[in-house]
Amino acid sequence: PRPDAAASSNPRGKQRARLRPARFLTLQPGALPTSHLCSLEFVKVESMPALNSAALASVKLTADVRERYARLLKALCWPRGSEIPVHRLLGYSDTIQNDMGLECAMASAGLNAYFKPDPKDARQRRIAAAAKDWTLLLQIDSEPRLGLEWADAGRLYFWIRNQDLAARRFHRCWAILQSH
Repeated sequence: PRPDAAASSNPRGKQRARLRPARFLTLQPGALPTSHLCSLEFVKVESMPALNSAALASVKLTADVRERYARLLKALCWPRGSEIPVHRLLGYSDTIQNDMGLECAMASAGLNAYFKPDPKDARQRRIAAAAKDWTLLLQIDSEPRLGLEWADAGRLYFWIRNQDLAARRFHRCWAILQSH
């Protein structure tokens, strides 16, 4: 197994779960389960970075602006209400917990993804700066009516480096599960 594509906050656990496109090629067609049929609709929506994202890290926002941004973010990200699942292909993630770009940068460098980088450590500063090189590839929301539940109403996210996305190296994705 390749050590650069995985799902784990612990770098030593990199080989536990991976996105392997080749596996999907061996699937055989079968009958659809009639109990979980639903329609699929593709809609172009605007997305904005979460308040705790690397994209906004260098922007100094006042408390008032942060509050207005949060309201705008909610209106744009959940125009049909927060009870409607939000699946997303590319764009900014609808983050539940921590900045996943930073988690990917830290874990891919061999550090624990949940530790905040030490600003006094030059290597960790470089790794934190690399968070901007990561982008959301796919976000799959919990959808209980289909029997799809990620922990406690969570979401499954697949992140990829921009250069890997451009080169179609999908085997280098990181999967992250966040829940409430």
